[in-house]
Amino acid sequence: MARVLAEQKLFAAVYSVATVLNSGLAANCVDIAIMGDGYRSIDLAGYRTKVASFTNMILDYSPLDEYKNYFNVHRIDVASVSSGVDNDPTQGISRNTALNSYYYSYYWCGGTQRLICTDVTKVGLVARAAPGYDQKLVLIKSNTWGGAG
Repeated sequence: MARVLAEQKLFAAVYSVATVLNSGLAANCVDIAIMGDGYRSIDLAGYRTKVASFTNMILDYSPLDEYKNYFNVHRIDVASVSSGVDNDPTQGISRNTALNSYYYSYYWCGGTQRLICTDVTKVGLVARAAPGYDQKLVLIKSNTWGGAG
């Protein structure tokens, strides 16, 4: 337990973490860690707004609206060197992002158009900055519709 707390403090020092929604103790709630990819330092204000909007939007629809008081949402600010993600808007565009997110992969994401993939190891490491997360979510900076679950 002490090692986990030490790791959380280490990652919290590297990444800014803010609680967007606090409904109670982590033991009694579903804690979601949200991080962004493709947001440069100068884009983080817009990212913070998107996280707040997303949190309100997703928890305002049934059946989640009935369980809103059982969620904690933590925003992790992650700055990338480049804006956007690989292969957006077309295949072959490369960007330097913190979580290596990308569209239209020919690799493990199977070449499915609009499927967003990311480096799950990096996501797991960054998520440790959030207190007691149960789920991880990555928001990418893009105007192209897409996603993955």
